[in-house]
Amino acid sequence: MKIFVIAGELSGDLHGANLVREIKKINSFVQFLGYGGNEMAEAGVDIRFELAKIPIMGFTGILKNYFILKQALNRCKEILRDEKPDAVILIDYPGFNLRIAEYAKSLGITVIYYISPQVWVWGKGRIKKIQKYVDKMLVIFSFEEKLYKDYNIPVEFVGHPVLDIVKPSMSVNDAYLHFGIKTGEKVLSLFPGSREQEIKRLLPVMAKACKMTQRVIPEINSGQALSDSEGSQNEKLKSNMRFLLALAPSISKKQVQDILIQQGCENLIDIVEDKNYDILNISTLALVASGTVTLEATCLNTPMIIVYKTSILTYIIARLLVRIKYIGLPNILAKKEIVTELLQSNVTAERLAEETIKIFNNDKKIAEIKQELAGVKLMLGSVGAAQKAAKAVLSMVKL
Repeated sequence: MKIFVIAGELSGDLHGANLVREIKKINSFVQFLGYGGNEMAEAGVDIRFELAKIPIMGFTGILKNYFILKQALNRCKEILRDEKPDAVILIDYPGFNLRIAEYAKSLGITVIYYISPQVWVWGKGRIKKIQKYVDKMLVIFSFEEKLYKDYNIPVEFVGHPVLDIVKPSMSVNDAYLHFGIKTGEKVLSLFPGSREQEIKRLLPVMAKACKMTQRVIPEINSGQALSDSEGSQNEKLKSNMRFLLALAPSISKKQVQDILIQQGCENLIDIVEDKNYDILNISTLALVASGTVTLEATCLNTPMIIVYKTSILTYIIARLLVRIKYIGLPNILAKKEIVTELLQSNVTAERLAEETIKIFNNDKKIAEIKQELAGVKLMLGSVGAAQKAAKAVLSMVKL
């Protein structure tokens, strides 16, 4: 049996890798090839194109990489035509994957979609294509199952794979020791994203906000004004805050260090690699780029502030097309703003510091957010998404 898997982003690459491993546990004779990244390669997929490494963010990102994507699309069609896999598994990435679905279907190849395009965000125009070209949807949100059933599309809710992935490597106490968190200190963590564009747009703002917050937090009760131009005596204030920045594997550490130096935060913010879940697990509050990390924080019951900033062109187009009120997945699922969102012109150090201060030492507010996040986590289903998806795939594709 030969299966072609396509993942176009780092998160999709990880979910694809876990799905491949679960399929192999059931049937070790399945051969995998596809488009993806390092995670799928390590899981045993013969990667024909590193699609997950192309930095796509918004409509301008698509335009900048148009010719690379076009070449990748044409090459993918050639592989499908020449190698005739038994099935194609598509993981999110709809602009690319729905074109492949159409071509694969024309060749008589079984098409399975794992992790649905967010048709509930962008409107339902893509559902007609899914009806035509996809044999089965394996969805990760329960409401998606009803959506596709209403259109008579074969669908199965398998739960969200993030529930299986988000596992801290150490206990809270061990993490405090590992990161050198002292008694009485609280952690403010930074997750500025996994794309270079996100780092450039968001990290300078986050870093400056940390510096402003650190100066004010010790003096909150005395009503000290929020300012980035305080005198040298405030530089010496001993804050009860620790700042940890989670470095994505796709981002250069030097790039991050250079930005922190530019903002005068190189001695304030500690850069940490490969400990994302441990950082989230001990954070009083996290400043996060909109994306998968919002659900990872939800799984660990970590309050957060979601920030999103993209090019003006992308934002204008998105506002014209998007059919929902919120951008963060916890808020989308809750159908209300349970965590603060700062978008575009509101992504400033002043606003971010202001919102951080409102939450950071407010135990009542933190408890309220945690309670709401616990409710959202229940909506993600139960553990074992990749295992359920693997069984569904093999039931569709038989030797």
